[in-house]
Amino acid sequence: MTRYLLLVGAILLAAVPAHAGDHWSQLASAISAEIARAEALARDGKPDEARKTVTEAYFGLFESEKMEAALRKEVGSKHAFDREKQFGDLRKLIAKGTLGGIRDLAAALQSGLAEDGKALDAANVPAHVFAVNQ
Repeated sequence: MTRYLLLVGAILLAAVPAHAGDHWSQLASAISAEIARAEALARDGKPDEARKTVTEAYFGLFESEKMEAALRKEVGSKHAFDREKQFGDLRKLIAKGTLGGIRDLAAALQSGLAEDGKALDAANVPAHVFAVNQ
């Protein structure tokens, strides 16, 4: 069901034309919402679902909607790798059940994504410029 909802959300994001200048910020908000959902699942004692939600936020939105590629090209590969690492670190913390660490890393990731979205929008990076495997 979660995968279905994520797919529907991604299709809607792709189908609705982005407002000039806010595509990446909107995408960052959608990813942040999934991270918040994962954090809530972890708090509710559902670590497997929480880790799956983080994985889907990464692969289903951050990577597949080309935010990672845009960051790599516009900001640098180290920055994109560091952001990617945060997703992995969050999954690991969820597996360990470290709730305080989960909360802190989730907040840092959400804040970083918001900054990245603003930076990409400010640089006028088009939403559909990055091809698969670019």
